[in-house]
Amino acid sequence: VLMAEDKLLLSVGLNFLSIQQGYASDYGALFAAMTITMVPTLLVYILFQRRLESGLTAGALKG
Repeated sequence: VLMAEDKLLLSVGLNFLSIQQGYASDYGALFAAMTITMVPTLLVYILFQRRLESGLTAGALKG
C-alpha cells in the first residue's frame, strides 16, 4: 500500500481530502477535484469508444 502522498491514486487522495475536511466540507473544492479525476477516464473512453464497443459486441456474438 502506498502511503506517500505524492504517489497515491487520485481516488484515495479524494477520500483523504474529504476525511480531512470533516464536518466543514468545502463541496466546491471536492467536486472540482472529482471532476479533474474523471476527465482523463472520460477522454480515454471517448477516444476508444468505437473499439471498445466493437470488442464487446464481437465477444458477445462468438460461440
